[in-house]
Amino acid sequence: MRPIAGARSFGATALLLALLVAAAPGCASGPPARAPADGDRGEELLDASSPQDRVGDQEMPPGDGREPDTQDARSDARSREIPGPDPGVVPADVPDVADPEVMSLDAIPPADIDADAPPPFPPPMPVGCVTDVSAGLHHVPCDGLSYEVSVPAACLSAPCGLILDIHGLTMSGDQQDNNTNLRALGEIHGCIVVQPNANPPPPLSSWVTGTDDQKILLFLAAVELAWHVDPKRVHVTGFSQGGLMSWRFVCSQSERFASAAIGGACTYPTQEACAFAGAAMPTRRIPILYMHGKDDTFFLWAAAEAQRDAVLAAWDMDPVETISADAHHDWTRYSGPEGAWFEFLWHDYQATPDVLQGHCYPGSDDPGDEPGQLFSFACTGVSAFVWGEAVMGFFLAHPMP
Repeated sequence: MRPIAGARSFGATALLLALLVAAAPGCASGPPARAPADGDRGEELLDASSPQDRVGDQEMPPGDGREPDTQDARSDARSREIPGPDPGVVPADVPDVADPEVMSLDAIPPADIDADAPPPFPPPMPVGCVTDVSAGLHHVPCDGLSYEVSVPAACLSAPCGLILDIHGLTMSGDQQDNNTNLRALGEIHGCIVVQPNANPPPPLSSWVTGTDDQKILLFLAAVELAWHVDPKRVHVTGFSQGGLMSWRFVCSQSERFASAAIGGACTYPTQEACAFAGAAMPTRRIPILYMHGKDDTFFLWAAAEAQRDAVLAAWDMDPVETISADAHHDWTRYSGPEGAWFEFLWHDYQATPDVLQGHCYPGSDDPGDEPGQLFSFACTGVSAFVWGEAVMGFFLAHPMP
């Protein structure tokens, strides 16, 4: 039989076949077969699929008690196997999956989901005293102190590092940044910078040992939670009185801070820092960058050498590299067992005020005009290095293992 192109359904095909079978030569004569009603089609298909009724094109064997010439059209139709759809004919309402314009199920690409991809970065959230979690510079009062918090825009959508930058006696957070430039460097390198302010305002500002240490640590924890800081990139730096607090954190918080950079401060008979002896010892060999001026009038050079030697002895360290040196400075790296890393940087630069002399920030362009500021803390003349850049480079090189 020639294929019937354009057939719309299997029911229509079955109807047409039943009519043709009824009129074919060799079939029983009699009244024409009626077209099956809609209710008969399901029964007809079931009957046609019954194995015992499908006998192909053979005649019914004699003696079965039925007269072929008296069979009705439905019985005669069941005596022939209804062929399935011709594979060469595609019904008009069935899409051709071989057609490039038609997409098969196999051709549907999988969802664009990387099972190994990290979860989406959560938005920042207010925590404690930190109520404004937008990008930019924020002045945040908290528990009797205040803080300058610089947040790069990138830190709203990805984890950033965190730098605690602590000023010295008579100074403020703004004065500290004029000498370290860490806010601008943090923008470049993806670090939030926290610069606390001691009480009272300059020029009388001074840290209270122990009490202010704990307040600052608690505030730092709020910052870490608010902006989802990378815990492996939390660092501390400080100068002068802020350097003393940094040394104390080296001793007491070495598991929290990835590394430390300290300038113009050291253990002194009248100052509590980190002696690297007895109980005053870090629990982890935290990487340290220590800078000191040979002509420092506040922390004398002999005390700075004693601090350096105490670190080297405690961690069994030896010099391994001179990073930079000339007649006015020397920057040497030491290493020891268990990944111990210590860099000692001395200079003979001086500030303009005689009261400071070597107690200054190399490479600083501090204008000295902040409210209550007594004088600029910048070392004068040309420096072989810029302290703030040295600090940032050290932090970038030393995340927490």
